[in-house]
Amino acid sequence: MMSNSEESNLKEYVGYIWIEEQPGVLLSILVGSPEEARRLLEAEHGTGHVISLWNEEDCTSPPLGALDSQRP
Repeated sequence: MMSNSEESNLKEYVGYIWIEEQPGVLLSILVGSPEEARRLLEAEHGTGHVISLWNEEDCTSPPLGALDSQRP
């Protein structure tokens, strides 16, 4: 069982996985990082597939420090 602090660090990553010549399969995974998501997906589906993942929160937030570099 996860502690509250572990659960609060989890993010939902969504995306697609293309296995061989099959159409892309939509997926959703709740993990702490994109690297962890890739490891879990490769453990489940094997390696060598095309995987595209993103987190909506990360997509809508500026990179860390981006706003600081715009200050005079």
